[in-house]
Amino acid sequence: MPVAAQAAGPHYYVNGVELKKSKPIDTVSWGTLTLKSALGTTTCHNIDFAEIENPDNGGPGVSKILGFVPQESTCVAPGCPGVIEVVPLAKTATGDQELGTNLPSPTFWPDVLKEVEPGVERDVTGTAENPIIINIKCFVPPEDGGEVLNVDFSGINEPLTVNGGSAAKPSTQNFDPEGSSGHLESEDGPGITLGEDTVMGYAEEEVITNK
Repeated sequence: MPVAAQAAGPHYYVNGVELKKSKPIDTVSWGTLTLKSALGTTTCHNIDFAEIENPDNGGPGVSKILGFVPQESTCVAPGCPGVIEVVPLAKTATGDQELGTNLPSPTFWPDVLKEVEPGVERDVTGTAENPIIINIKCFVPPEDGGEVLNVDFSGINEPLTVNGGSAAKPSTQNFDPEGSSGHLESEDGPGITLGEDTVMGYAEEEVITNK
């Protein structure tokens, strides 16, 4: 393969057709993810919203993660004796802000496709300058002490992408238990993301793939 073609990296395809350059479309993802650390595990069903595109320069497909919404009624943290709260944050010039907040433009997590070996791609979310940040709090009733945990996990995740073939069998992003999908750091040690997300086009349930 020519060097220039290798440098281009994976691109996004919509229903089997390469997405036109700089013509972004909206996607939605959902799944159940677990953050495992020395503090225990926190598991939530999540819904994510993103804007994907293939850039004009021919480089790898990129996206902006504009929403990562843990469904708190589904969140389970066996180590928390009370109520668990999970909030996604993004870095801004004025400090960490909740993902999707308008300041005046929406905060987001940057994302880029990466080929790690022929036929194997990862979806890299977060950078050193703008990492994923997940704030986890645990609350108990005030008479029992109130807040018992407040910790940020931050870093980069790199789930494997598995291309689907239809709306009935859409593409997924898989986080492996060995930690090669990346990990998030905290003052109490690293956290590994586990689980799987399903990805589709938002407007018409398009099949989103990369190659």
